[in-house]
Amino acid sequence: GSDISLDFRMQIAALKEQVTVTASGTEQSVFDSFQSVNSVGSTQIAERASTSLGDVLANETGVAKRSFGPGSSRPVIRGFDGDRVLVLQDGVRTGSVGSQSGDHGESIDPLAAERIEVVKGPGTLLYGSNALGGVVNVIGNDENEAHEGFRGSVTGLAGTADRQAGFAAGLE
Repeated sequence: GSDISLDFRMQIAALKEQVTVTASGTEQSVFDSFQSVNSVGSTQIAERASTSLGDVLANETGVAKRSFGPGSSRPVIRGFDGDRVLVLQDGVRTGSVGSQSGDHGESIDPLAAERIEVVKGPGTLLYGSNALGGVVNVIGNDENEAHEGFRGSVTGLAGTADRQAGFAAGLE
């Protein structure tokens, strides 16, 4: 017959899981996806220390690079190159001239990416005829929702062999 009082505090927190965005319109984890998907995280991108998309992905299974010098490499997936490999940034086509000529690289900064997804296999046909060889989707670390305070990131790299240097910073 006595009253009991209990005070507790609940807080909503984000759960971060690796998610692959596919043309089916639903989110799937890499393990549930029926096509071959490789995902390169931000730590691996920084460890590979490159300023071009092709150099970052060159050691992934089924991926090579086309390059005519430092900074202009582009991914070659399962032997397909040019306009047969679709490059997306946050799910949107980049529209660069990198697919048309070997002298041009992709206009995407891999150092500013949270992860890079490489989709291979029959599921790429859902993206259109430009994705016959595969799809490279560069996912940024931008969030659409407001948050309290400031946060940021800084990444830098340099190489003496090819006189290359890169710097990326972000502030929210």
